[in-house]
Amino acid sequence: MEPLSEQDLEIMASVLVLLQNEENWTRYAPSRNAEGQHVKPIDPTACTWCIEGAIAFFSPGGLIPYTLLRHIDAGAREFLPSYAVDMDWTVSEFNDELFDHEMLIRFLNFLLV
Repeated sequence: MEPLSEQDLEIMASVLVLLQNEENWTRYAPSRNAEGQHVKPIDPTACTWCIEGAIAFFSPGGLIPYTLLRHIDAGAREFLPSYAVDMDWTVSEFNDELFDHEMLIRFLNFLLV
């Protein structure tokens, strides 16, 4: 994996801090409000996020930088090579189908190395 830019590193560090609290994490939606309804990641009522929703929340204008998407994809291939290659899974699918909270945090820490 290539090193993260300063901006991407700040985004990912913020995502890690946010999602370390399991109550801030969701699945099957980028983000949700207190009623559990799907909302945009940058919506002021959002209170839980999936990994990509959290990245969008901290990204300028809510748009995930392409360089960061490439870094996450490369990280997923290294972190879970059999799933990333054999199943061609996306990070959203890892978040929704494979990760428990502990594995999510391990993955985020792996991306920051």
